[in-house]
Amino acid sequence: MEKVIVQANHSEGNGMLKEWTKDGKNYGSVRVEQAALSSENGFINIRNRSTFITLEGKSLDLLRSRLVAGQPFPLEGKIVREESFTPFYEGQPHKINPQTKEDILVDNQKVYFYDKFVTNMNASDSLISANNVAVSENAPSVEEEA
Repeated sequence: MEKVIVQANHSEGNGMLKEWTKDGKNYGSVRVEQAALSSENGFINIRNRSTFITLEGKSLDLLRSRLVAGQPFPLEGKIVREESFTPFYEGQPHKINPQTKEDILVDNQKVYFYDKFVTNMNASDSLISANNVAVSENAPSVEEEA
């Protein structure tokens, strides 16, 4: 399995995306990426997954200097995908077919996904079974990562 890699922020060279203070606590957010193997319809593919990791307080202080763009994230883990028929956050776009730009529906419901960093190396994706996939011609949304 490929390592989770810190991605560069265009405004800061150390890979940190953003730091802020809320209610007296310091936070930082960093974008990470991982090449992951996936099996779809009998084919094995490599997909790049990315997510943001939010650090707080002492973990931010401990890891800040170790976050270097292009280098492995200093904590062992992986990025897993969770799919749902309900959005994970307000305004979240649903999955679309990256070639046709059409909505992907399972049992006539839109599918949403969220990639997250986990330290449990035995964790696996939680995907909706695509046994009854339909494609609609509704307005386009964001593309699923290729």
